[in-house]
Amino acid sequence: MYLDGLSTGAQGLAAKLMVPRKAEASRKHGPWSIDDQPMNMSLFPRAEDNKPASKPLSEYNASRADHLLRGMTSKGKEGLDLSAYGADYDAVLENIEPLYSLSDNFIIGDESFDEDDVVSVRSLTDFFAEQDEIYARQQEERAAARQRETPPATRETTEKSLTPKDLFKKSESQPDACSYKALFEQVGIAPKELTKDYRVRSGWNDSFIHFTRDSTITLRGEIQRHVPEWEGSKNLRLNVHKDDLEKAWNAVSSLILSSENPFHEFKVTDIEKVYRMHKERDMEMDFEGKRVTEGGQFTLYTPPADHPDLLKAKAGFVMQLQARLKDAGVRPGVMPDSDVAFDDQAFISFRDKDFSREGLTNNTRARVKATPMHQLMKKEIAWLHRDWDLY
Repeated sequence: MYLDGLSTGAQGLAAKLMVPRKAEASRKHGPWSIDDQPMNMSLFPRAEDNKPASKPLSEYNASRADHLLRGMTSKGKEGLDLSAYGADYDAVLENIEPLYSLSDNFIIGDESFDEDDVVSVRSLTDFFAEQDEIYARQQEERAAARQRETPPATRETTEKSLTPKDLFKKSESQPDACSYKALFEQVGIAPKELTKDYRVRSGWNDSFIHFTRDSTITLRGEIQRHVPEWEGSKNLRLNVHKDDLEKAWNAVSSLILSSENPFHEFKVTDIEKVYRMHKERDMEMDFEGKRVTEGGQFTLYTPPADHPDLLKAKAGFVMQLQARLKDAGVRPGVMPDSDVAFDDQAFISFRDKDFSREGLTNNTRARVKATPMHQLMKKEIAWLHRDWDLY
């Protein structure tokens, strides 16, 4: 953990990703295809020799492709303006329901598509890559401007001298604690600025509230790339008692929404919405519902592409959150069967999405524990617990 402090920066580029438009005429929709292939391929494979990738992809990415390009079955409605999502196209993919309200035509970048078009994988991946480059360029320009205005810090730290106090310095101005009830009054489909560091959103039929960092995170003076959640497959989770989620949020909100938070993305279960959706469908609480209400309510993303020292800082930050939960008298929840626990940690668990969400066997649990990511997190958490009495 060698954070030089987590600096704030300007908001991300609000590039126009997707602007649907009113249909010229109502027509019966046929199934869409990608390069004449069924809708079980992802938008995001990298093709070789300018040919679309033909290899079937994971169910995870395939479902995102299907949601984005499914038949657009609502007729005669004006499409919903999704330009507010900006370059964060992952936010569009996470919020599936608005896509159902699109009309016959929609626009991606400067290209218009309708039901008779075949949308190529390459046209979409190239467009998304272009948006990423624009966003990265914008961030670099802003970082350079800040460096011209403020000389870089010269303080040096070593592993031996580094302490949790170095990593988690108190902010000069902590954000006003956003209460649990106030949070749900503010959240909506379009991303909304919640603090100077984080914006919040939640889809109409989404079981979670999603938080994305707008300000930059620096490590040793270098801005850390925001790795979108869909590029990662690992996360840390906090499991709290289903009746204590409001107490848990109120205990950690001022820290988890501050500039000290090293996570670019995290999400929190909207328990009331989960209960309401099951009631409206006249369903008993199913496996998925219990999985995100009885535990696993805080999901904090740890993409393997992150710098190892940033991952260590993330482990330490989760320990800080756990300490606040214990101090507030929050009870631990039920760890999902898809997760593995850490020794002596009542709230923290680890999830590797390369393994089944339905539950781990003894064999797969051992394999998860043997992964480099889990080993790194386990070592860091044990060190903080043993040497710094974080609990």
